[in-house]
Amino acid sequence: NGTIDYAGSYFISNEDFDKINLRSKVEINDILFTMIGTIGEIGLVKNEPDYAIKNVGLIKTNNELLSRFLKHYLKSKQVKKYIDNNKSQGSQSFLALGKLRNIPIPILKTQRIETIVDILDRFDALCNDITSGLPAEIEARQKQYEYYRDKLLTFKELKKEA
Repeated sequence: NGTIDYAGSYFISNEDFDKINLRSKVEINDILFTMIGTIGEIGLVKNEPDYAIKNVGLIKTNNELLSRFLKHYLKSKQVKKYIDNNKSQGSQSFLALGKLRNIPIPILKTQRIETIVDILDRFDALCNDITSGLPAEIEARQKQYEYYRDKLLTFKELKKEA
């Protein structure tokens, strides 16, 4: 769901941490992209990271809006198709770093990116954030109930018998 799951992570020495971060230091608004096994899972770094990564694609934009756009775009059917066409076919599939770097990304005007991100972020919150999604779902079901209640309980006036 675009977040980082720490399950299965482990501690490394400070020396290893520093060594890994020399090459691929994770920062706020970076995107992490799984490249081995389950390919194409996306995580947007929202908080100051206190971890190091290995065997994970690191995408740096230095721009919050662009990072949010890429978080959505990299989950799209177009990118999933690109991954399927470019991943290795061995016993454990992977997407080579060179293939990750060559994912075609559309160039759009900032205003268009803002519109797309705004809409997709709202949909994402409704689907994945219980504090947003549940109240919206309850409201939608309440309106649905009221609609069907009123339709089902609307009767033509009965003829009065004399």
